[in-house]
Amino acid sequence: MVTNVAIVNGMKIGRINDRRIGSHMTEFKDYEFAGFAFKTYYKTAGKGYEVGLTSGGKTYFVGNFINAKEARKWWTSFNKYVASFYRKFDYSKNAPREFYGKFMGNFLYQEYYKFLDTLFSGYNTYYTKAFTKNFKQYEKIMKDFEA
Repeated sequence: MVTNVAIVNGMKIGRINDRRIGSHMTEFKDYEFAGFAFKTYYKTAGKGYEVGLTSGGKTYFVGNFINAKEARKWWTSFNKYVASFYRKFDYSKNAPREFYGKFMGNFLYQEYYKFLDTLFSGYNTYYTKAFTKNFKQYEKIMKDFEA
């Protein structure tokens, strides 16, 4: 799937591609602002998924996931964060691409770890309840065994 280039809030957003090669899938979006081009991507990586940001052949952000549902949810949020970064911070024509790549990468890592915290919090609650239930069953089994 390929779509046309669009201008959103002064930001040029182009080529949204979905390519499948065998069982591997890669989806990416290109962003351009003030002459700097950045590419976000979502792809399969081994038995998991990878979401990242590159520019000029350098990788500025990589997030890995085991579950497709979580990876897809992050991919959606991730692209919103990239677009909001462009709206939130002005660019100087004198600043190097490397600076903006690192700046955006650190911004994205901050949001990524907030996202993971919400996932881990949910898992922690679920497994704490499951362990408590199993421990009560264990105590009952041991009590019955001793009797």
